[in-house]
Amino acid sequence: MLGWCQVLVIESDSKTVTQIRRVLAGMGFNAVAASDAATLAESIAYLQSAGLVPILIVARVTLPCGCGICLLEEAAAVFPAARHLLVSHHPKNLLLMVPGFASHCGHFLQAEFTDDQFRSIVERTLPPALRAG
Repeated sequence: MLGWCQVLVIESDSKTVTQIRRVLAGMGFNAVAASDAATLAESIAYLQSAGLVPILIVARVTLPCGCGICLLEEAAAVFPAARHLLVSHHPKNLLLMVPGFASHCGHFLQAEFTDDQFRSIVERTLPPALRAG
C-alpha cells in the first residue's frame, strides 16, 4: 500500500468509522482509525513504523474523551502535509467558539452525512493531483 493512500480518522463512533472506511476504500484509500489520545498514539506509531504518511486527517470536532481538535493538531504536527477534514453533529456557526476550530474548518461536514456527501467533501479536500475525474 502506498503511503499517499492513507487516511487517518479520529472518530469515536464505530458506525461513522465503518461508513468512512467503506467510502474511502471505494475511493482507493486505506483508513487507520483512532478514537482517543491512546489509540491516536498507536495509530501514529503504526503509520510511522510502516513508513506511511496520511494524505488526509478526518477528525470529529468533539469526542467523549475530550477535544477532537486537540487530537487533530497532535496528528497534524506529526504529519504536516496532510489535509484536514472536520466532522461534527453541531453546525459550523456554533463550533466557531471551540478553541482551534476556526483554524481548521476550511473543510467541514455536518453529520449525519451520506456516503455521497462524504465522498464529495473528501474529493474537494484532497490535493488536485489526487482528485477523481
